[in-house]
Amino acid sequence: MLPRLGMGTWHMGERAAERAAEVAALRLGLDLGMGLVDTAEMYAEGGAERVVGEAIRGRRDGVYVVTKFYPHHASRRALEAACDGSLGRLAIDAIDLYLLHWRRAVPPLGILGTLGRAGAGGEHSPLGGGSSARGGPGGASPRPPAPAPAPAPRPPPPGPG
Repeated sequence: MLPRLGMGTWHMGERAAERAAEVAALRLGLDLGMGLVDTAEMYAEGGAERVVGEAIRGRRDGVYVVTKFYPHHASRRALEAACDGSLGRLAIDAIDLYLLHWRRAVPPLGILGTLGRAGAGGEHSPLGGGSSARGGPGGASPRPPAPAPAPAPRPPPPGPG
């Protein structure tokens, strides 16, 4: 089951002096029930994935790992290399959810085909798209559909008459 609470790792892995504190923070979050950790190959150029790998060492079964790949890694060869890199930095044998960080100019059907072929190898489970269907980090994400209007109240049933 997908955990209801998770932690992000943007800016983690950027400074070696903070690594122990970052690992401790992730472990505390896991201890408190935040079973999902979200990271990306682009965060500190893989540094955040290394922090996550250290934090989850010895407790992989209790953690749902999400990581993201760059749009320029959306070809089969580049995606396989990116996935292998993430698996190595995370020190795990499978990614629970592998996301395209943002689409950029990569055609959606091409991404799905590449992800589907890569997923058949078993390195990761569900696959998907990240920050935005169109933009990118800081770009405008499409708005979710507006909620459906509430149904009109039903008139009371006719009384005896």
